[in-house]
Amino acid sequence: MTLAQWFSFNGRISRKTWWFRHFLLPIVLSALWSGVSLFLALVVLIQPSLPRLTALIADIVNNDRSSISTFFLDSVVIWSLLLFYAPTLPLAWLWLAGSIKRFHDLDFDWYLPVGIAILQFSYTSIVFLFSLLTLIFSAEPGVFWDLAIGTFGIVTFLALIFEFVVLGFLRGTPGYNRFGPDPLAPGPPPGGFGGGYPQQAPGGWQPQGPPPPPSGGWGAPPPPQGGGSVPPIRRG
Repeated sequence: MTLAQWFSFNGRISRKTWWFRHFLLPIVLSALWSGVSLFLALVVLIQPSLPRLTALIADIVNNDRSSISTFFLDSVVIWSLLLFYAPTLPLAWLWLAGSIKRFHDLDFDWYLPVGIAILQFSYTSIVFLFSLLTLIFSAEPGVFWDLAIGTFGIVTFLALIFEFVVLGFLRGTPGYNRFGPDPLAPGPPPGGFGGGYPQQAPGGWQPQGPPPPPSGGWGAPPPPQGGGSVPPIRRG
């Protein structure tokens, strides 16, 4: 399978493929990139500007609200965040491609995994926005918004649990469905379907060719029957 097929939304994949390629692999890559990007940000970006950033953080701790926007709009902070979140888009694409193909394996269309992804992204964005506004304006959103965001969070969590169970544990449709062949079905025989006999058939049977020609060739007359000579014919 090519790398382009990893990110494709077409076809079906098995549970094993999803676990290793679309679940564990993004987690491992994210962890590795987090360490690398944190090191690069600290050494290349933050270290030369550390006194200025430290002063901004101290102002934020002392409730200087104007320093919050100054901190987040600082070029060093922006480049550090971009470096840290650089692989987010390709890894999210890889996750979504695996989710859609696993739902295809169960004969479901792409609406469910895309809807759950939009739900998760919306909840994360709303929580980040409200947290940032609360930090800047030092104002709580109120009981109504707390209940709304909390309910939204519960719905998102249940949707993610449902998706995780479907993707990781449910067996797909046996045989062909409208999205392609069963990824767990055995492959074609050697030489492909209609490609001739295999060299060794299952169970040790060997395909037989035509019988060998008789001694003397196919055009030779048959030997006389009974082992004797033909008696002479009497005339007159």
